[in-house]
Amino acid sequence: MTPGRPRWMRQIAPGGLVQFVPLGVGQLLSRQVPPLPQPGNGDPLARARAVFTALAQVGIEYGHEPTTSEPDRQVVRPPRDLLAGPRSGTCLDLAVLFAGACLDAGLHPVILVLDPARPGGPSHALTLVWTGGPWSGRPDPDYPGLAPDDGPDAEPGDPVVLRESPSGLLARVKNAPDGPGDWIALDTAWLAGGAPGAPTSVPGDDGLWAATARRGAALLRDPAWRWALAVDVGRGFDARDALLVQAPPRVEPLVPAYHEAGPGDPGYRDGPLALLRPRSKAVPFCARDELDALRDWFEPAPGAELPGLRIALVHGVGGCGKTRLAAELCHRLAREGWYAGFARRRPPADMLDYLADLAQPLLVVIDYPEGISEEDLIDLLRPLSTRAEPTGVLLTARRPGTESGQWWDSFAAAARNDGVAFVGPRKIGLDEQHPGLPIVFRRARAEFLRRARDGATDPPPGADRQTPVPSPPPGARWTTLDVVMLAYLAAAETASPTPTSRDELYEEIWRHEVEHWQRTYRRRRDEDLLIGPVDVPRVVAAAVTAVQPRRAQIAEVLLSLPPFQGETKWAGDVAEALTWLLPDDTETGTTIRPDPIGDHLLVKALEADPDFLITLLKRDDAGTGNDPGPIPYPKSDQARAMACAVLSRAAHWHDRSAAEAAAHLLRAEPSLWRPALAVALRVGGPFALALREQAQRQFDHNPGAATPDAEAALPWQLLSESIPVGHSALAELALLAERALLRDAPAHDDEQSQAERAGRLNNLGIRLSEAGRRDEALAPTQEAVT
Repeated sequence: MTPGRPRWMRQIAPGGLVQFVPLGVGQLLSRQVPPLPQPGNGDPLARARAVFTALAQVGIEYGHEPTTSEPDRQVVRPPRDLLAGPRSGTCLDLAVLFAGACLDAGLHPVILVLDPARPGGPSHALTLVWTGGPWSGRPDPDYPGLAPDDGPDAEPGDPVVLRESPSGLLARVKNAPDGPGDWIALDTAWLAGGAPGAPTSVPGDDGLWAATARRGAALLRDPAWRWALAVDVGRGFDARDALLVQAPPRVEPLVPAYHEAGPGDPGYRDGPLALLRPRSKAVPFCARDELDALRDWFEPAPGAELPGLRIALVHGVGGCGKTRLAAELCHRLAREGWYAGFARRRPPADMLDYLADLAQPLLVVIDYPEGISEEDLIDLLRPLSTRAEPTGVLLTARRPGTESGQWWDSFAAAARNDGVAFVGPRKIGLDEQHPGLPIVFRRARAEFLRRARDGATDPPPGADRQTPVPSPPPGARWTTLDVVMLAYLAAAETASPTPTSRDELYEEIWRHEVEHWQRTYRRRRDEDLLIGPVDVPRVVAAAVTAVQPRRAQIAEVLLSLPPFQGETKWAGDVAEALTWLLPDDTETGTTIRPDPIGDHLLVKALEADPDFLITLLKRDDAGTGNDPGPIPYPKSDQARAMACAVLSRAAHWHDRSAAEAAAHLLRAEPSLWRPALAVALRVGGPFALALREQAQRQFDHNPGAATPDAEAALPWQLLSESIPVGHSALAELALLAERALLRDAPAHDDEQSQAERAGRLNNLGIRLSEAGRRDEALAPTQEAVT
């Protein structure tokens, strides 16, 4: 939030609250909410009820006062903060929003502030609405006003602010919507879920409306509260003085921590992969110390100076529980007034500016940040670093940045050079296994058994017995996700033997998933998804995992696969089926989750057909020639970069297969060196060795042979400049680039050429030294000095 946001100064200028009341609230409402009534001569009470009903359906949650508020200087959240993510506000925020919606509907509102009779407690805001006539930009001629002496002999003062309750007002306030009186008092805080005293459920369509009106009338008569001041919005409003109302972003800025139930087919959430995804919330979260450590890091202590942007980095192998930990942290902080969720991969600038301006604590989770370019990551963090409210960014990564590749060190240096200030990172490494692994297994098994019994609330027989976790493969350990998968199989009571290796486990889970796909496809299409000798589900799963297409791009991906080539209708049918078989990952694309399952399927596809990715990614005549045509998605730069990142991610559990696939891919399609280098710079991985081999082939190239394609040739100068000193994974590649630059430099005796040669010799010495060849490094260093 920008420090310059206007604040309401209650004691100095209480009438200034009118300037925070917005016009045009109805234009900001989503299409899922009923439109606000238009001004007119209709019943004002009915219009007030319609306004209340519309705002009650927005899904606003009650929030805390912004931490950047000061005594007598309260930040008032703008309407877009309440009508789009995070949809959170205080009683004052809601009263101001409701007053603005009343003006849109031609109603005359008054915002009333009550103080507790016993000093020390928080104040409370209500909204009064005059139901005796309309408002049309100015008070109606019959409007009675609230001032005790509003006639021609009244003492001069501010007619907008009233610091005492007018005599006779209580008699004119309705005790209920259908009661007598020309005023209705509404506890508009009840527009938000979780508001103090709000009923959890009320019968009938008008139940909440009636309860809110009775609550407002009761508070006016409650001796525990006293009238502090009233601001007559209808009398004091001037559109020329109102603050500018900005529209919210077109889509929700952050993706919610936990995915809601899927659309369409009723069996959507019953497939094993949907249940096993870390953000499905199907399995109860089991406590772990890392959650408390993250909360201590991000939440400022009471009375502490407001922190800047704080970054935490949670790292560990795929399946250890990083994403679930991040989702649970978001879920818990959101209940305490934070706006928390997962970042979208490439959010537009207006969305980032919106997040930077939010008047409440913010937590943004970036999943797999090592797969994002430095520029995109810096663009995401730059506006967040300017906020005055508590702001946290949680990165969940496979590698912390020091094992192979150095994505974090490189990014941190680039971000600080770009002016992005942050505190941290707080690095937390997660073990492969949850510390309470038997508890995870039993709770997961009990939940899967309950779901298998159609959601019965009673625990199924034997669900709580001390069933041991199946033994892990020899010389290895199950990850937390593996144990949840074993719990699923135990609950399914499959006749197959318990898996004794990770490959067996993933194949058994995939078998259950394919059966779910078949059942769903037959129910929707009345035909079988498997057509011909090709295992269509496995091929499709490997392809979407590799390039993670958006839903509109799935058919393009399928048409690049041999089974679908020339089968446009079939590809379209299967692409449509995937929209109800796989969850919609709005922040990534269509892919197989959890990641270890998708990685397994991709690697197995490559072991069966080493040319699988080559067929998918290899450029053909599309996009070349005198009349370039559109490049299909799987052959685009974005898809090729995604495939390199996914294959590198899969290398942790499949290092040999991933290395062989990366080498084969670069031999067949050398032009992939650009995305391969970008990935290897960040995380090392299988492409580091594959690039080294490609560079060696280019270095050893026989001058008499055909010249390598210019697009496929590795530029030695770029390699020298882009690979930082100390990058262990690419040290040999950098060394080879320095050798090539020195070998290919023209031989001249002029001073400039000698200086350039000395510089290259010095670089070669440095690269030899960091590659562990200190003895060899001495000679070029001495020659450089000479």
